[in-house]
Parts: sequence; structure tokens; C-alpha cells
Amino acid sequence: MLHLEGTYSRPPSHLSWQAGLALEYGQAWLRRAGGLKVPAPAVLRRALAVYAEHLAFANPRAEFRAVKAACEARPPEPEERQMAELRLLSVPPSEPLPAFCDVLRSPARAREVAQLVAGAEALAETVLAELPRRRRATAAM
Repeated sequence: MLHLEGTYSRPPSHLSWQAGLALEYGQAWLRRAGGLKVPAPAVLRRALAVYAEHLAFANPRAEFRAVKAACEARPPEPEERQMAELRLLSVPPSEPLPAFCDVLRSPARAREVAQLVAGAEALAETVLAELPRRRRATAAM
């Protein structure tokens, strides 16, 4: 196990279930990468450093909306939580982890969302292609 150096304080933390799962995912990923267990505070320290770098280039309003949405997220159903945790725990240590969104929501759900997005994009393309024809028809009236 790696030892955490330079800990100065213990701030109170209130992690959502999704954040806790992300922390477990990070620890599992690092265990595969280095073969050692990494303490949760070390993962959080790294995650916060990456987030601080992200903020240097982020749109303040968009970032505030994203954080606000995270604060207002609905708690998952117990079955959803159990299935996500099972998806994470069921990956053998010798295999790479799937993407976090696949662990969180299942690959099937990710495919459903991708299909919805593709359908919306196709609809937008159809509407945009119709606009010039409709404008010509309206102008001819």
C-alpha cells in the first residue's frame, strides 16, 4: 500500500453515492496501473488538482450550472446502486476497467443515450435541410 505524505488537515467530506463510486473506480484503476492500493485521500488529492487545472479554462457559468446540477442530482434507486457496484466489482483484477459511465449506468444505458443523441442529431439535420426550401416557398407566396 502506498502511504500518504503531507496530510495537513481532515476536511469534512460528504460524498454522494456517485462520487463514492468514482473514488472506488479510481482506486481500482490505480491498483491495476501500479499494483498497490492507493489511499482514498490520495485519489481525492489528485482529482482536486486536476479539477483546479480544469477551472483555469472553464466557462464560469457553465461550470456553476454543472456543479449545481451535481448538487441537485436525484439519488439512485437501491437496485441501480447495487448493479453499478456489482459492475465495478465483477471486473477481474487482470482486466482493464470499462469506462466509468459504463460502470455507473451500464453499457446498455450508454448505448440508449447514444441512440437518443443520434436521433436528435438526425432530426436537427432534417429540419435544417428543410429550412431553405420553406424559405423559398414562403418568399414565393
